[in-house]
Amino acid sequence: MVVEGLAGQGKTALARNAADWLIRTGAFAQAVWLSFDHWDSAKLALRKVDDILFGESRERTLVVWDGLDQVLPGGRSALSPRSWTELASLALALGQTGRIRLLVTTRQPGVLQRAGWEKLGVVQPLGGLGEEDALELALHVFQVRDFSSDTVRDLQQLLRLFGGHPACIRQALTSLQGSGHPSSSALASLARFWNGAMRDQLLVASGQARHSMAACLLQLGRAELPLLAHLAPFVGGAPEFMIHLVAGVEASDWQRWGPQVIRKLERAGLVGQEAVELPAWYVAAFLGGGEVPRGVLSRTVAVPYWRFHPALGPYLRCRQTDAHRAERNRRFTEEYLALGEYLLETEPQRPYEAQRIGCLELPNLQQCLAHCLAAGDAAASARAVRVVNRFLTVAGRGCESAGVLSAVRQTVGQAEERGVPADLSAWIALESLQAELLLDHGRGADAERVLLGLLAALQDREESDPQAQLALLTQLADCLKMQGRHEEAATAYRQALELIAQLDLEDRSVRHHRGKLHKELGAVLAKCHQMDEAQAHYAAAQEQFSALGHCASLAAVIMELGNLCRESSQFVVAERYYRDSLEVFREAGDRKGEGVALHRLGLCFQERGEARRTAEAVGYLSKAEEYFRQALVIALEEGDLAAAAACASQLGQLTESQGRLPDAESWFREAIRLDAERGDKWGLAADYHNLGRLLVRAVQALDAGLPTCAVGDLLTEAEALQQRAASWWEQANDPLRRKAHWELSKISAARGEDELAVVWREKIEAYLRQNLPADHHSQAEVPLSSD
Repeated sequence: MVVEGLAGQGKTALARNAADWLIRTGAFAQAVWLSFDHWDSAKLALRKVDDILFGESRERTLVVWDGLDQVLPGGRSALSPRSWTELASLALALGQTGRIRLLVTTRQPGVLQRAGWEKLGVVQPLGGLGEEDALELALHVFQVRDFSSDTVRDLQQLLRLFGGHPACIRQALTSLQGSGHPSSSALASLARFWNGAMRDQLLVASGQARHSMAACLLQLGRAELPLLAHLAPFVGGAPEFMIHLVAGVEASDWQRWGPQVIRKLERAGLVGQEAVELPAWYVAAFLGGGEVPRGVLSRTVAVPYWRFHPALGPYLRCRQTDAHRAERNRRFTEEYLALGEYLLETEPQRPYEAQRIGCLELPNLQQCLAHCLAAGDAAASARAVRVVNRFLTVAGRGCESAGVLSAVRQTVGQAEERGVPADLSAWIALESLQAELLLDHGRGADAERVLLGLLAALQDREESDPQAQLALLTQLADCLKMQGRHEEAATAYRQALELIAQLDLEDRSVRHHRGKLHKELGAVLAKCHQMDEAQAHYAAAQEQFSALGHCASLAAVIMELGNLCRESSQFVVAERYYRDSLEVFREAGDRKGEGVALHRLGLCFQERGEARRTAEAVGYLSKAEEYFRQALVIALEEGDLAAAAACASQLGQLTESQGRLPDAESWFREAIRLDAERGDKWGLAADYHNLGRLLVRAVQALDAGLPTCAVGDLLTEAEALQQRAASWWEQANDPLRRKAHWELSKISAARGEDELAVVWREKIEAYLRQNLPADHHSQAEVPLSSD
C-alpha cells in the first residue's frame, strides 16, 4: 500500500500507528521501519530487504518505507536509475513471499507506476482531519478537557481554514496558546478575517515553520523561485487557468514555465494535483467570453486543479514587499469578483454546475472578500459578500453568514465615519442580504420590515432606480410567500411584473427574471386556489424560459405544474408533467436535474399508492421505490450528497409505510451517514427524528417477542436520537421541535415514566400557547419528507 499526501499531512504518524496496531492485533509478528531521508538509508534498505528475504525468520513481517519520495528522481537523495530499479525489484520480491507486506509513504504521486507495482499495490491518498479529529487535536494542544459550545463553533470555523492539515493546525493553535485558553470572542474576531494577515502570521510564526518551508523549497532552482510569487494570493488551491489569469500571463507563457514549477512543488510535498471535471461552457465563456454553442452545454473538460499546502501561501505572502503584495491582491480581487458574479449570473440557468464551482472556489472567494474589507471598499465588499454568502449557504455553512455580513456592515459604517460618501447601492445590497438572513432564520416579520424600509428609501430619491426597486419588490414577495401570506405575495409579484415592463425586455437577464416572476406568481395563486390564473402564469413562464433556452428553469416550471396537480391528487396529469421535465433534463444532458425529476416521479407514485387500499397500490409503491433508487444512483454518481440523503430518507419512509421496518432502518441510517458527511444539521435533525420514531414503532410492533433488555436498548437509542433532533430544532427555534417532544413523551410513557411524559406534553402546549398565532408563518408547514 502506498500512502500519498502533502508534507506534514500525517503520513509518518499514520504509518507508525498502523504498524503498532497491526502488531498488537496479531496481523504481523514484527515491523521493519526504514526512513529514506538520506542516500545511506536507501543502501540500508537494500541490506535489510536482503536480510528479510534470505534470513532464517519466517514470521509475518510488515516493512515500512517512510518518505520514499526522497530517493525518487528529482528527490533530495535521488538514487541512480540502476539503484532505483534494484530497489523496486526487491520490493516486488517481498510481496511474492506471501509473509511480507510493504507500506510506503510518499509526497509524490505515481509511485506504483514508476516502480511497476500497479497490479500488486493500492494507493491511499491521505486527506485532512475531519472536524471532530481537528477539535480533539485542539483540546490536546490547549491541554483542556472540553470547550464551551460558542468556542467549539468558532474553533470549527477557524480550523476549517487549514483544510484539516494536522501540522498547520498544531502550528496555528500553538501560536494562539500564548494567550491562554481561547475565548469565543477572540476566536470569532480572528475567524472574521478568514484567510487574512492574522492567519498567515499564525502559520509562519515560529522559526521552525519558516525553516521547514524554506527547506521544502530548496528543490526549486534560483530562476524558478521568483515565479512562486504568482501562487501567493491563493488559498487552498485553484484551477490552473485562474492561476495564470491572476498572474496576468498568457496561457502559452504559463505552459512554458508553470507546469515545471508545479511539478517541483509536487515533489516537495507542497502541491497536490487532481483533475476536476468542469463544464465546457464555463471554461470557454469565462476565459474567452461570449456564448457557447448549445451542443457543448452537456460536455465537461478535465481541468488541472492544484491543491496547495496550507502554509505555502502564507509563507510566500510574508516574504513579499508591500507594493508587490498590494498589486497581486488587486488582480486577485478583480478576477475573483468577476468569477463570483459570473457564477451568480449563470446559476439560474445552470444551477448545479455554478454551485459546484462556487463551493470549490469558496476559500478564494472568501479571500477576495477579506481583501475588500481590508481596503475599506464598501462597494466591492457588498458585491463580494453576496457571492460568499450564497456559496456558504450552498455548502451547508449558512450559519457563518451572519458573522460575514456583520464584518461587511462594520466596514460600510467605518467608511461613512471617515466622511466617505455613502454608497446607496452598497447599503441596499447589504440590507437586502440582511433580510435574506433574517428570513432564513424564520424571522419573516423582521425581514419584511427591512425590505419595506429599503423600498421607502428608494422612493424618496429624486432619481428612480427601477432595477433596484424590482429586486426589492421580488424579495418582498418571496418574504410574504415564505410567511404564508399568499394573497399579499401575489399582489407584490403583480407589482413587480408591472415594473419590469419599464426595463429593457431584450435583455436576457430581464426576460429570465420576468419568467421567474410568472412562475412564482403561479405558485402563490395556486395556494389561493385560483387555478385558472395560476395555470396562465405557469404557461407564460414556460414560454419565457423556452424562448431563452434555459432548460433548468423550463424544467422547473414543468415540475411546478406537476406539483400543482399532485397536491390536488391529479396523479395521472402530475406524472405526465414530471415525465416531460425528465425529458427536458435528459435532452440537456443535465444528470442532476434528471435525478430531481425521477425523485418527483417517485413521490407521485408513492402518494398515489398510499391514497389507495387496493392491490393496484402495491404496484404504484413498487414503481415509487424504483424511481427513488434511480434518483439515488444518479445523486451518488454526481457527488450530490444532499440529493442522495433526500432519496435515502424517502426510501426509509416508503419502506416504513409498507411495514418493512428493517429496510426502513437501513435507509434512515444511510440518510444520517450522508447528511453527517456534508454537515447538514437540518437534515440530520429530521433523520434522527425519523429513525427514533421508527425504533419506537418497532418496539410497539415486536414488544411481545423482544426480551426486556432489547426493548430498553431500542428505547434508549430512540430517546438519544429524539433529544438530538429536539436540541437542534430548539436552538433554531423551529416549530418541528413539537414532533421530537411528542416522540419523547411516547418513549417516557412506554417506560412507565408517566410524570416525564407529562413534562414533554406540557412543553408542547407551552410552545403552542406562545407561538400559535404566528405558527403558520414558520417552517412548521415543511414536512419531514425530502420533498
